[in-house]
Amino acid sequence: MDPIVFKYRDLFDVDSAPWGSAMHFGLQMESVAWREIIEQLCERLQPLAAKAKSQGLDFRILAVKQKFGTLRIAYRNGTDEIDAEIERAKDEALHISVDESMYR
Repeated sequence: MDPIVFKYRDLFDVDSAPWGSAMHFGLQMESVAWREIIEQLCERLQPLAAKAKSQGLDFRILAVKQKFGTLRIAYRNGTDEIDAEIERAKDEALHISVDESMYR
C-alpha cells in the first residue's frame, strides 16, 4: 500500500476497490512534489473529514492521478470546505513545472 494512503487510510476508499474506487492502484503519479502536495492536502482534510462525518457524510478519496499534466482527485461526499481544499491542491500542482515535480 502506498505510504500516504496507509498513513491517511481513513480518507481513502480502499475497501471498495477495485469496484468502487481506483485506490487499489495507489497514488497514480511519479511526481515527488505532487506527492508532497497530496500529503499536505491529507493533513488539511483530516479535521474537515471528521467534521463532515459528524454531519453524516462519509467523505472518501476515490482516485488520485496525474492526467494530461494536471492533478486529478476523485472523491465523494465532500463539503464546501473539502471542495475548496482539493481545488487549492490542484492549483498548487499546476504551478510546479514537469522537471521540478520529478526531481525535487
